[in-house]
Amino acid sequence: MTSEEENSKTISDAGILLNSMQSFSFLCYLHLWEPVLLEINDAQKYLQIKGLNVHQCHIKLNSLQTRFMEQRNTLVQNAVIAAKIICEVLEISTERRVRKRKNMSGENSRDVGLSLEEEVRREMFSSMDRIIKEIKERFDQLHGLVRKYSSIIPCNLLNEEFECQINDLIDIDKEQFHIERKRIQVFMAVPTLKEEAKHWKNGEKGPLDLLKFIQQYRLENSVPNIVILLRIFLTISISVASCERIFSKLKLIKNYLRSTMSQLRLQNLAILSIEQEITNNINFESIIHDFSSMKARRVDII
Repeated sequence: MTSEEENSKTISDAGILLNSMQSFSFLCYLHLWEPVLLEINDAQKYLQIKGLNVHQCHIKLNSLQTRFMEQRNTLVQNAVIAAKIICEVLEISTERRVRKRKNMSGENSRDVGLSLEEEVRREMFSSMDRIIKEIKERFDQLHGLVRKYSSIIPCNLLNEEFECQINDLIDIDKEQFHIERKRIQVFMAVPTLKEEAKHWKNGEKGPLDLLKFIQQYRLENSVPNIVILLRIFLTISISVASCERIFSKLKLIKNYLRSTMSQLRLQNLAILSIEQEITNNINFESIIHDFSSMKARRVDII
């Protein structure tokens, strides 16, 4: 049933969209993305938690990648089965004519001739592999930081058998670090702290807890290099929102009245808008006066 606001173009576009939504491939991907995006959204919310450190994000991202790798075949299989059931209910055909490539004379190779289900299944496997690869590559720097500062993770720092790799750390005295490490291990071996030391060695407490422990027992002067590494590690930013801030300012500067603005002027106005605290303190009248005096073309006639 049509209304007065609809025209032939909107009706045609709606029909094309309806046909696309009733296709077998669309239904397959619809059931594939639901669990995948649900897990990605959960990981994204976790990374925005206040007070999170790099080691905790490293564990969360590794678990996300492992989950997709283990459930890769199951997710694709469930998506295909669900799409088949919906197609049977809606009486949507899942068959299509397989196009076979004509062989040239003397060519012995044969066209595979994949069916629609086989082709969609292969594309979904390719999509899952791409997601796993992107998770690994995009957060490779974060994983590298965790490996770099793995020596100050409490379960590693207090483990005498763990070999600390601190060659890449330039902010501390490496010889003193090994002395301080042995010093804090001996301190943890005190009978009154044996029960608490078990929680550290089992990985139940993290770097922030270790820093609080050092401050609680006033050990800052005894282990200064360990304190420096802990503070650096705990203050490394997980993510930034600089791009969001830039676009929010861009909406205020370049509105529909300034659509023909040049790139140079847009950049200058963006700087003035971002640094508005400095801009508000500028005396524009004196600047305009100096500019006009420099550009004055009048010449005194003698």
